[in-house]
Parts: sequence; structure tokens; C-alpha cells
Amino acid sequence: MGPKTTAFVAAKKVALGHVFLFPSYAFLFNVWMGGLEGRGAFTGGVQKFKDTWYEVAIAGSVFWPAANMVNFMYCPPAHRVLFLNGGGLFWNAFLSWQNAKSNAKNTGLLYTTDADDEPTILERCHSTR
Repeated sequence: MGPKTTAFVAAKKVALGHVFLFPSYAFLFNVWMGGLEGRGAFTGGVQKFKDTWYEVAIAGSVFWPAANMVNFMYCPPAHRVLFLNGGGLFWNAFLSWQNAKSNAKNTGLLYTTDADDEPTILERCHSTR
């Protein structure tokens, strides 16, 4: 199956990957990050997964099927890994941002917002006593 596969064949590949690989990768990323951050791989990772799953699922359901369709339909087999590595760079940056938001939620850090109500920076909340 070279780069000129039919849309149906490409869609089957994308669907299989999205159903089986995407959820397991998202879960394992959070478990791994929970362990590396010293929160306990399973306990901290499951909490991170719960904190980020909705946004990650929505973004991944838009980004990865489109990237994979382009990959299977137009990229020569020799360049498919390189193409997906480029997409993975952006995807892992997004997951890291989601991880930072989960950490902020669970450690007392809050996002401040600019005039458009967009997150800009993290700052620690201090209570005045």
C-alpha cells in the first residue's frame, strides 16, 4: 500500500489507529508523567488523565485523523515516519501544556488571563492572613 491508497483504505487505517492506539497513548502519557513527577505513576497518572481527557480527546480526534489521512494518502512510505514525527512534535507540546494545566489545578497554581480571557502565565496563589 503505497502513498496512493484509496480514501477507504486510508480511513480504515486511521480508524483502527484512533480507536486502539490513541486512548492507550493518552493514558500511558499521563501515567508516565505522574510517575516522573513523583505523584505515583498510577494514582497521579489517573488523576492527570481525568483532568485532561476531554480536551485531549477532542483535540486528538481533530488533529490525528487529519494528519494520518494526509500521511496515508500523500506521503511516500519512506517519508511517513518523518511526517508523523513532525505532527508528534506539535502533539507532544499540546500534551505538555495539558499536563501543566493539570499540575496547576492540583498544586494551587492558577492561570491568569489576559483581556480576551486567554491563559497567559502561571502564578502561585498566596492567601493573605
